[in-house]
Amino acid sequence: MKTKILIIGMLLFILTAVAITNYKSLKAHYDYAFKSEHFNTGDEVYLKDALLNDDASRVATFRAVRPITMDEYELKHILYSKEEVQSKYAKINFPSHLFLIKSSQDIDKIKVKKTGNLLIGIYKGHVQLDMQDPSTGTIFKDNLYEIELDKNIVTNEELSVFMPENYTWANDKIYVGANLVSAKK
Repeated sequence: MKTKILIIGMLLFILTAVAITNYKSLKAHYDYAFKSEHFNTGDEVYLKDALLNDDASRVATFRAVRPITMDEYELKHILYSKEEVQSKYAKINFPSHLFLIKSSQDIDKIKVKKTGNLLIGIYKGHVQLDMQDPSTGTIFKDNLYEIELDKNIVTNEELSVFMPENYTWANDKIYVGANLVSAKK
């Protein structure tokens, strides 16, 4: 009997430890499964109408960044010797995966209102990636949808973007928070 209790206790301890260590990932999976609307590739994506009533004039979009390669680092530090560049590059502590930062394009809510509907683009896919909070720099996991944005509702001016040092754009895909969009017109 004591052995069974000990085994059950150990299993509960292990499950709790796994849940605590992977809390961000588990929460993101839960949010996607139970709180997000789901789309098929090619579906029209609409902005949630509740967003039009808040004070913000824009909805942020995001892009993936990746660590620069050794070749890109060498180009950036062309005045240094190859040995110095390799030594400096080796000391950089990169995360082992992509993460998202705010892109230079935003969805302009005034332009969305002028179109007469809330269509913002076409659904291309779902990702669950780390994002960087621009105000604090902290990294957190979130669900985002890759969307081909309607060019008529994107801000015209180039916005300033904080690109982390020794990073570059991973691709040209645009992502929007899963909690901001809807399949309903």
